[in-house]
Amino acid sequence: MPPMRARPKFIGSPDAKILILIDMPDRGALKGDLPLSGATLSTMQECLHIAGLITHDVYIVALVPGECEPDRWWNPRKHAPTRDITVQLDTARRIVQSSRANIILAMGDLSSYVTCGRKTLSHDRGYVFPCTLEGCDRKVMPVQDVKNMIWKNYEWRYYLASDLKKASLLSDKSELYYDKREPIIVEDYQKALDVIRFCEQHKVVSVDIEVSNFQVSHMGLSISAELGWSIPFRNDLWSVEQEVELWKAMARLLSNSSVAKIGQNFIFDMHFLLSRNNILVSGSVYDTMVAQSLIYPDFLKGLEFLGSTYLNVPAWKDTVKFKNIKKES
Repeated sequence: MPPMRARPKFIGSPDAKILILIDMPDRGALKGDLPLSGATLSTMQECLHIAGLITHDVYIVALVPGECEPDRWWNPRKHAPTRDITVQLDTARRIVQSSRANIILAMGDLSSYVTCGRKTLSHDRGYVFPCTLEGCDRKVMPVQDVKNMIWKNYEWRYYLASDLKKASLLSDKSELYYDKREPIIVEDYQKALDVIRFCEQHKVVSVDIEVSNFQVSHMGLSISAELGWSIPFRNDLWSVEQEVELWKAMARLLSNSSVAKIGQNFIFDMHFLLSRNNILVSGSVYDTMVAQSLIYPDFLKGLEFLGSTYLNVPAWKDTVKFKNIKKES
């Protein structure tokens, strides 16, 4: 009889552009020397199909193939490994370098920490980071572990499907890139007036306010995904007369019923502007937080989650520290 061929320790294709690096296999897969099996594998395939992918489009490998107890390797309270992970770093580097993947889906806390140094998967899920492994010029997207979606956290299946679809769109190249964003901070009085008047000529304007000490510290205006302005309201920037004129121009824009307004949690912004600045927002209003609640009532609706799901931008928690809201806004 011819010798039996060794069963591969991976699922999918090593030539795939998407590498899914899971922390460790489930119990059933552990017996078969595979990363996933049974209901866990079926759930993964279901999410792949929702994202328009098949198993052959991904390369699934386990970082710790010989164990199935994540608590032995990761402390969720301290957000840190419980033991030395030098071997896992070498293993991850070898897997990545031997694959042709342009993007790595780090499925689990340990895989996320090893591949991109991130410690809080709940905040980082869906965002894209540079790979920190030496000699691995790839990008990494932390995702929730599919093994936790079988008997609980059912909505995470939709998160994973969305992340897989996003990874598919970003798998054309290994270089890290984000969607173009060029917010302009306007600190010139005449230019600020021109920006407000320019926005009033458009049918739709995105509006956002930042509040500090119960006063509006910044007004954000945008007419497209690529172009936006931030107008600061500081005592050292405008004279009293200039600030009055700016607020009058802002009131004309926001009360113009022919200009639709878009905002995140815009109900708060409308109430705050009316109570503190006597500005009544008129016209059509589209609140992205309300829209998310209506379309997906079981999902999160904060700006952090929306950014990780619908946009290719840097992690929101990395750009906003809430130490100096005036500068950060």
